[in-house]
Amino acid sequence: MADQQSEPKKYRFTPKPIDVSELPEPLEWAVAGLIPFYGITCWWGKPGAFKTFLAIAVAICKAAGLEFCGRWVGPPCKVLLIMADNPEGTKLRVRACMEAYRDVLMQHGIEPNVPNLTVLDIPINLHKPEKDVDAAIKEFKEQNIGAELLVVDTLFHSSIGAKLTLPEQMLPLLIELRRLMEAVGARACLLIHHPTKDGEEFFGSDTLRASVETLIQAEFEDATTAKITCGRMREDVSSSSR
Repeated sequence: MADQQSEPKKYRFTPKPIDVSELPEPLEWAVAGLIPFYGITCWWGKPGAFKTFLAIAVAICKAAGLEFCGRWVGPPCKVLLIMADNPEGTKLRVRACMEAYRDVLMQHGIEPNVPNLTVLDIPINLHKPEKDVDAAIKEFKEQNIGAELLVVDTLFHSSIGAKLTLPEQMLPLLIELRRLMEAVGARACLLIHHPTKDGEEFFGSDTLRASVETLIQAEFEDATTAKITCGRMREDVSSSSR
């Protein structure tokens, strides 16, 4: 009886030489120089800093393929906006943004609605993965819901019951958010967040800063102007814009 050759042992931890053909392509942008088209971008700021308006404007521009504040956004893509914070108020802001973009949307034959933009007007609690996240993923898959960009407004309203100041509770929230992104096929997520009481920093554990790809602060300048400052970007230098 011939001896049977044993299969080579498979190792879990095996260093390999660098293969240039397998290295990632240069950074791709959802909004040029501002939002990378991968991972989580967190925008935070005081109440009245136009955070939600800016997020909605990004959503509309990405869905329609329009420039955002003069910045390139690429071709139209599907966008899912989760309105966890004050859904009715957010709908009014969506209407206002649509009115502001009406002329340019009509020029591109997009009127009255933006086909690639869909909204969910109830929160998905990332702090309850079995009850909310698993259920949302199941229903999204059953309905064939997909989006290249996921917009979540806000982290507070999507993490009820979690203590954001604790790293051991902040990190799982971001893991669940990435799981949601994967379920809908989102390459990037724009996450809206609030500051501390003094308004000088975002609220919660510094795990947030370490875990997201980009951290951007929105500040009120006047009734028509917001200042956007990039405080951290993993793959690029910091920048500011208005």
